[in-house]
Amino acid sequence: MENILKPIWCHACRREFFQSPNLIACGICNSELIEQIEPNCPHPNSFRPEGITQTYATNFNQVPLTIHFIHFTIELPSETTLPATETQINSLESIEYSNSECAICQDSITKGKRMPCGHDFHSQCIAKWLKMKNSCPTCRTSI
Repeated sequence: MENILKPIWCHACRREFFQSPNLIACGICNSELIEQIEPNCPHPNSFRPEGITQTYATNFNQVPLTIHFIHFTIELPSETTLPATETQINSLESIEYSNSECAICQDSITKGKRMPCGHDFHSQCIAKWLKMKNSCPTCRTSI
């Protein structure tokens, strides 16, 4: 069994380091979003989702597809990830329903809250969500 240190790229802390290839977490930040850097493939830091260059397109099939789209799955801080304020949560329109379903828990709603975008939720479901993010869980429209 070879115990050679290999170059590893961490997508979470965006650093390159050397580590045994059988370890499954970043030695710096403990993230599991790591990959071994292969000599004939583009460096993971060179990925730009805006467009694929000819060189990158040539090597596209040599790298797992999930690596190519990792940029889209890592949630970067932005104003849509900030929690909503209590005032914003309390200002949502209260609605009574006869035949509606909460998009968060999928149960039927008799009383609940309506987001400005028009999506309806149980009061407790949407309040819990909005304490983490200030956007609609269905369409991501900010409140």
